[in-house]
Amino acid sequence: TKLINCLIHFYKRYQIKMDTTPHTQIIPPSVLLQIDRMLPLLANGPYSSSTLSTLAYLCTELKTVGPLLDMNHKDKLDILQTLLTKICQDSQLDLVLRLKVLEVIELRTMGWKSNQVVDNYYQERFAHFEERRKERESKQAKASKNRGDKKGKLSQTPAMTCLQEQ
Repeated sequence: TKLINCLIHFYKRYQIKMDTTPHTQIIPPSVLLQIDRMLPLLANGPYSSSTLSTLAYLCTELKTVGPLLDMNHKDKLDILQTLLTKICQDSQLDLVLRLKVLEVIELRTMGWKSNQVVDNYYQERFAHFEERRKERESKQAKASKNRGDKKGKLSQTPAMTCLQEQ
């Protein structure tokens, strides 16, 4: 019993430290509140950009506190997982968001225990999509610059010069 009391004391001290550290720990009740707010918004599409942004953030939080929430709020997480599955299958949504949602679904399916192979897969996929996003932005910037150059050249044509002089 001394060992159990010691462990209980350690746990309580650890919990107090977690709860008093501002903005460094994700608090399960706040995530639960966020889930309560999100469930009706996720039940029916189309989804607003703020809903999708909040969902991406929620996925990050669930990776941290999902196991704690699953102990006491399994029914609510079951409903959320059903909605997340539907979102994951929606090809109209951003692929990176869908990948974040899939990661949460898979993590919960594995009992919230991470697996190095699965973690590596998601890290590689996110890195790949980030690389593709940067490539697209670079191409768009070049295309935008080229359009700007063409506009500048058009204004220098002899016909335009004649019009400007008149």
